[in-house]
Amino acid sequence: MAKIKTVAYIGWRGNIEFEPIELHNHFTGLVGVSGAGKSTLGLALAYALLPDKTCLNIRPITELNDLSQSGVDQLGSRVDDLYGYAYVILDIESRDKSRLIAGIFVRPTDSTSQISKWAIMSVPDDYPLQELFRVIEGDEQSYPDLALLKQEVSAKGFDFHPFQTIGDYCRVLHEAGILPTPMEQKDDRILYGKLLETAFHGGISAEVSKRLKSYVMPEATRIPKSVSELRECVNQALQTKRALHEATVQLDTLKGICQTGKEIVLTAYSSVQHHRQSLTKKTYLVRYKIRELKVSLYKSKDESPRLDKIITETNQALRNATQRRPNIAKKNNYREILATRKT
Repeated sequence: MAKIKTVAYIGWRGNIEFEPIELHNHFTGLVGVSGAGKSTLGLALAYALLPDKTCLNIRPITELNDLSQSGVDQLGSRVDDLYGYAYVILDIESRDKSRLIAGIFVRPTDSTSQISKWAIMSVPDDYPLQELFRVIEGDEQSYPDLALLKQEVSAKGFDFHPFQTIGDYCRVLHEAGILPTPMEQKDDRILYGKLLETAFHGGISAEVSKRLKSYVMPEATRIPKSVSELRECVNQALQTKRALHEATVQLDTLKGICQTGKEIVLTAYSSVQHHRQSLTKKTYLVRYKIRELKVSLYKSKDESPRLDKIITETNQALRNATQRRPNIAKKNNYREILATRKT
């Protein structure tokens, strides 16, 4: 949760030098005699939160009926003449636990005052707040104006960001978690200004109460819509519940199918194992037969020379027989011729 840890003042009436005020978690009270500067501190803090004089016009209760104060710039008139300018410094712990130092620089000009918005980032948590703004020269110390402060802060290695618009400044405070909205719309700044004025004066009118209610609370017209959206959420939750039940039933069915499939796979695996064993046995028998054939083949190689000799002799006998057959044929023909002549 974001919070403003310290508010520091420089250059205001009654608080010329660096004056830090640590804020407690619940509340912080300002106690002092009349003229001690309580109103000045509260007014300056309000403008540090919303530096828009068109939307914020705070006047102390003691001066509401003082016609001489009408039209007087309440902020600029409270800057001390010693410096001629003043600071309001907010030391913030952002919602992401990072440190943000932001605030306003006020310089009176004629009948009004100029408000400059700025922020300093990337400052370590243990770096003293006063050391960012104090310049020491010998035995003297001072607090420079905004232009010199920018140079000093940059020289120390920190990021100094001046803001040209109120929206840019308020957006940084909103992102840090200090402001409820970025205050980009004029209406938002007016309502927030009324809220600050109410906190300052301690009273509130019926009109302001109505407008603030619409600002910080949901409008009454949105309640039926919220109820309708809630009913729709309930219906969606019931539909989700039914869908989960159907999914559970389907999951149980799928588990049964998986179990059946598992049994089928195990049966098939057992059958494959049986066939594998049978095939292994047959393979062993085939290998045994092959070994027997190899032995027979080796034995037949030993008989090969004798068989070759027999084949050679047989071939020779066939050739001899073939050579004798023509002579026999000639003798037979000659005998036939002699027999014919005798006849």
